[in-house]
Amino acid sequence: MAAMVFAFTSPAFTNWELSFGKEDQRVGVAAPMNEQDAPDGPASYRVVNGNLWVLDSVKGRVICFTGDNKLSQTVIFPTLKSEFILSDFALQLSSAGEVQAIVTIDTRAKEIVVVDATGKELRRIKADAMTQLDEVDIDGEGRIYVGDYAAGSVSVFAADGQMQRSFPWQVSGFVTDQQNNLHMLDYKEGSGHALVTLAADGKEIARHELGMPEMQNPRIWSVSANGERLVSMVPPSGNPSAQILCTISADGKVKAKADFTNPYYINRYLAAGDGNAWLVKADYLKAPAQPVIIEPLNLK
Repeated sequence: MAAMVFAFTSPAFTNWELSFGKEDQRVGVAAPMNEQDAPDGPASYRVVNGNLWVLDSVKGRVICFTGDNKLSQTVIFPTLKSEFILSDFALQLSSAGEVQAIVTIDTRAKEIVVVDATGKELRRIKADAMTQLDEVDIDGEGRIYVGDYAAGSVSVFAADGQMQRSFPWQVSGFVTDQQNNLHMLDYKEGSGHALVTLAADGKEIARHELGMPEMQNPRIWSVSANGERLVSMVPPSGNPSAQILCTISADGKVKAKADFTNPYYINRYLAAGDGNAWLVKADYLKAPAQPVIIEPLNLK
């Protein structure tokens, strides 16, 4: 997704609140089939230009809410299989910041689906060689990056759907910037974590050592126009729900931090944009009685 600026100033908008239901302005939720399963609800959230975009996984669509919590756009993915699992989505933005295309991944069908802003299908890519499609991003040229959680790899597809390459991935997130570079995290024993920038052809063009070997399960969420990254990590306690969110400068220096607790059952539960970061607070086991709240996180 095109880069978003986040200075982490005071919130520009009030919290978003999403309720569950069959109506267009409400999101869907499906109860687990058995006690071992998690409930199925919105899997991914992103903030762009003051608007909240939500992957309404159960209803097979992406919906957009304005800063004052009003539904402004609905994009339905056409011709999904009768049973589908949409685990993530990303937005392709024009140079003016307008949404040109939306990409999602159907984990059950092992398909990548790309539509325009009206919901017209642009392409459908079979990803049978992948095991567990988990994360997706798309750059300004329409190049698609898909993370395979089980295989620990990222596959790159050209705008026409042709697979270009695949490379190892430590299941720590990835994000594209306005120059169509890819930003990732890399961990090595002894030296700890590093921020890595790759050009569109896969060549490493920058690496900044972060250290912090005691931190676990890092994930990069966003990169700003000036190169600042948003990165979360699990502290040495090892509690996966007690995390630290960091703003890291372009040269690899930690500038600000915030503690937070992440929700269960949600793939992309942090969103960044417009000078702020937002955390999704939800428990789909308590739906529909308890709504989804998206609150700003302020780093200090």
